Amino acid sequence: MNKKFMLLALALLPLMCAATLNAAKKSVVWDNVAHLYNQRRVIDVTKVVFSDTATTLFAKIEYDPDGKIRIGKKASICDIEGNKYTMKSAEGIVPGKWTAMPSSGVLDIVLNFEPMPKGTEQLDFIEGESENDWKIFGIHNAKKPLTTGVPKGAKDIKKGGNEVLPATKYSPGKSVIRCKVYGHRPIMKTSMSGSYSLISSKSQQEINVPLNNDGTAVIEIEPECPVMVDIGIEGINFVRLAVVPGEDISFSMDMSDGAIFDITGTLPRTQQELNDKALRQKAMKYDYKAIVKNLKGKTEKEIWAFLDNTLRSQKEFLNSLDITDAAKDIFRMDAEEEYLQWRQNFERRWFLANMEASGTKIRTEEEFKKFCDLIKMDYPKYDPKTLPELECLESESALFSNVLCHCYRLHVESDIKNDYNRQLAMIATNIRAGGIVYGDINTLVTAPELKQLLANIAEKERKIAAEMDKSGNIFYKKYDDVAPADILATILKKHEGKAVFVDIWATWCGPCRRGHEQMKPLKEEMKGKDVVFVYITSPSSPIDKWKQMIDLIPGEHYYLTYEQYSHILNTYESDGIPTYLLFDRKGNLSFKKIGGAANSIFKAEIEKAMK
Repeated sequence: MNKKFMLLALALLPLMCAATLNAAKKSVVWDNVAHLYNQRRVIDVTKVVFSDTATTLFAKIEYDPDGKIRIGKKASICDIEGNKYTMKSAEGIVPGKWTAMPSSGVLDIVLNFEPMPKGTEQLDFIEGESENDWKIFGIHNAKKPLTTGVPKGAKDIKKGGNEVLPATKYSPGKSVIRCKVYGHRPIMKTSMSGSYSLISSKSQQEINVPLNNDGTAVIEIEPECPVMVDIGIEGINFVRLAVVPGEDISFSMDMSDGAIFDITGTLPRTQQELNDKALRQKAMKYDYKAIVKNLKGKTEKEIWAFLDNTLRSQKEFLNSLDITDAAKDIFRMDAEEEYLQWRQNFERRWFLANMEASGTKIRTEEEFKKFCDLIKMDYPKYDPKTLPELECLESESALFSNVLCHCYRLHVESDIKNDYNRQLAMIATNIRAGGIVYGDINTLVTAPELKQLLANIAEKERKIAAEMDKSGNIFYKKYDDVAPADILATILKKHEGKAVFVDIWATWCGPCRRGHEQMKPLKEEMKGKDVVFVYITSPSSPIDKWKQMIDLIPGEHYYLTYEQYSHILNTYESDGIPTYLLFDRKGNLSFKKIGGAANSIFKAEIEKAMK
């Protein structure tokens, strides 16, 4: 018996060895890939194959069809312990060399790395150590979600009692926001970023606080009044917080699904409802297909009537929800703000609605122009006198809406019945416009704390102006009394006989800032030649940030009024920034470009203008 068993075992041994060998050679495939955190979101891994000879990443790059991209030669993948596996080869792209994007704006590539263990559960893709290098963390098989250490039961919603928004006034104070991000690792170098509005500022206040190694962060802000704060991690999720000056809030976030939970501090149930993904989608859902269908070809009266009915229906729906009165108020304010955007800037909202309804992606200027021609209609004109009464303008809790902070867009200040809100809106409009636009605003504002606010702003601007007066190349408010039609000629006259390169920009414009960096070597090359570089901005650029940025941009800098700035753009038919205007020695326009261009093009045009 034993002898027969031994003979059978010997006979089966080659088959068993072959099966073991085949199992070892068999690849492990993740054909449904997810990740915890994609730092730049230009490249996405769609498939991973683990074999005996390589670990292969199949990836898709989506980028500007006119642009170029590059994968560094030293790209690698790492396991959770930080062990590095270097890149061996690539298909669809040559590592270390710039590759032109195809006209589709989509490029599929394959990257082969040294083999990782087939039992690997997650990996990181690291192009390089530079801040701008592509990095994707926590790449894993989507069929096996990663655990991020969230305590059991932490995401369970504990429903408290009703909450109401407090009556709000201008009352500056410090607030602290504490957060804990589960799934974060120090190598990610993640930051909590966001923004909030101030009555006294022309633009959003930016927040950017790096996470500690344990995924925590303490964010200190100084709101002037109760306000909505948006803060989070780009590509993961942003939390909406109703912040009251002097009061603190804490929350947790799960990187694996973006869930926001364990909110404590001010209005905890309301904060949780504002950040409930399903509830938020229901509360703020817009049927863009229905909007496009119902507004196309309609008269101005019919368009406004449809939008009025849409707002009314949405508010009725919000009132029916089983949520706190505070959450209802904020969602209603959001709905009214969206409605006001349609009223005041219909063309832009029509463009966005058509894009959303059709699922269109626009990557080039040509595609943008074609789409605009496709959806063109007779746009209705904005008339504030036809607005219905809006809660966000009249409510005692109005400061939880951003509308009053941005009332310059609405032109309805004089129609606000709530006297305190009217004064706040007047101040916001005055600050945004960069000057007194309602006569002597100090006599129109009666609330003592608001009069003090105006005095503080005036003193701050006086100090900034005095400091910049000492410089020979910074002109802040020096030309405010020049008529818009004469402002550019006034600037050009200072440089008769020279070529003048005019860069029209704003501090918040990313392409503008990239253009400044790109042109540094060109400007260095042009030093000592007969060309002057002139930079023009408007009150949409916060003074503090503008002053900080221009210290690093050699040239002449002008801070013009809205009317002057707009007149220049309108005169030269520009609908965007950066706009570049080049004038020759005789003061004639010789070159115009909206958006960026290569330094070689700018150089050739400047040399022509200097002849």
